[in-house]
Amino acid sequence: MEHARATIPPDKILLQKAGGDGVSFLEFLNNVNRVCNMLLEFGIEKNHHVGIFLSNCMEYAYLYAALGLLGVPVVPVNPFLKGDSLSYILDHCDIEYLITNKKLFSEKVLPVRPCLNKIKGLLYLGDEIQADGFEKVLSLSNYVHYSAGFEKPWEVSGSDVAVIWLTSGTTGLPKAVETTHEYLFHRVSFSANYYRMAPSDVIYFVLPMYHIPFYVSALFSALASGCSIVSVDWFSASKFWEHVVEYRATVMYSTGTIMAILLKLDVGDFERHGRELLRLWQPWPLDQPDVARARWPKTRFMEGYGLTEYALAAMSSFESPEVGCQGRATPYTDLKICDPETGSELAAGKVGEIVVRSKIGPAYMMRGYYKAPLDTAVATRDGWFHTGDAGYLDEKDLLHFVDRLKDSVRVGGENVPSVEVEAIIRRHPKIDQVAVVGVEGELGPEIIAHVVLKHGEILSPEEFFDFCSDKMAYFMVPKHLCIKTELPKTATMRVQKFKLREEGLTSSCFTRRTIEKRA
Repeated sequence: MEHARATIPPDKILLQKAGGDGVSFLEFLNNVNRVCNMLLEFGIEKNHHVGIFLSNCMEYAYLYAALGLLGVPVVPVNPFLKGDSLSYILDHCDIEYLITNKKLFSEKVLPVRPCLNKIKGLLYLGDEIQADGFEKVLSLSNYVHYSAGFEKPWEVSGSDVAVIWLTSGTTGLPKAVETTHEYLFHRVSFSANYYRMAPSDVIYFVLPMYHIPFYVSALFSALASGCSIVSVDWFSASKFWEHVVEYRATVMYSTGTIMAILLKLDVGDFERHGRELLRLWQPWPLDQPDVARARWPKTRFMEGYGLTEYALAAMSSFESPEVGCQGRATPYTDLKICDPETGSELAAGKVGEIVVRSKIGPAYMMRGYYKAPLDTAVATRDGWFHTGDAGYLDEKDLLHFVDRLKDSVRVGGENVPSVEVEAIIRRHPKIDQVAVVGVEGELGPEIIAHVVLKHGEILSPEEFFDFCSDKMAYFMVPKHLCIKTELPKTATMRVQKFKLREEGLTSSCFTRRTIEKRA
């Protein structure tokens, strides 16, 4: 923030919502200061945890910056979560103040209100919330009435926790990753430098703001480099190239699913113009590199490998990006491939677990998993972070990501732990056993649920998919259902999921015809 104040012109547009008004850098600074003053008066202190339970909005940027200045740990919560998943996160992360809106509050927070004993303050955005039982309730929009002058009430150091990000582990319960200011600052500065970000750049941001890319690769990269951000509430394929042209976007971050959707569209006038503007695109994954590069020849596609716990561990060469791999280890990273059973380092070409370490010290990775010392100790050993991901290094030391050792399926940019989906499906009164795996679909990975019914029961596909839609976030709902008489198992009765993956989709599978765009 201090660097930006010294280098960015006050009238430079920093934030722009597509179709809306832009916010200048000076307006941004003033609004952040106002939010700081409001949060302090509301009673938020440095040792509190503040949860943000919102969809994409301009206030997300103000809150990230304000809570960072105050040194108050922020917990961004996926707005599609509900039920047990939501209540677990709010309780496990010790959230004392929650920021949300009327729709999310009434539809998702109220149903789990009896489990939320730690939340004492509620800030709402938009329409008023009638919330009995909370000590304090206030409209976030009141920040406009506060002073734009702000002085920090306490010291904030680089080793203080800045953000607690939610991820998923092999157990299926989300892990809360504690990240410090110095770790995130290092991550931002490296990214902005590596991508050659400049004041002339415009980032077109279509991903959820509760994910780390908005924090690192958009908001604070813009403050570091002086560039601008154009954001949308929700990705629109029909508006994508029109927005690129209108706002002269030069940088794009996306999931592989978004790229697959765009490749299916016919090339129009907006795309012909827009592909001349877009200089850098970081998709994950880049499944059709040759097709994408042929269609958008002037765009530099940057593949890499990183985690919430460890930033960018590998990255394509900026000058000559490699095709079909994640590039070499970043300059600050030691990276090796190990046998997941023995821990021994493997030779080039051998698939094993990706293990990483920071050359500049343990402060430049996560502090640990919040309230999970055992998980932290298992993942971090002798300074090395064991990612739980499978890959290999080729003879040129280029990293190739293969699969996730963690039992999850990546759907539209979300890592969906199969055991969490299975636990919910298992509650259906007609289902005896369930195994969830990933299968490659037309637009990327999709979820298929293999179920065994209880004796004498009959289950229709409609009943199954309706049950799932009611109980879990939209991206967790299986796309396919296969009803079996038994699941393949080992002698010790563990489900052999590799056999289900090899089986893939068969004629006996039912496919959900429509998917909700929003929960």
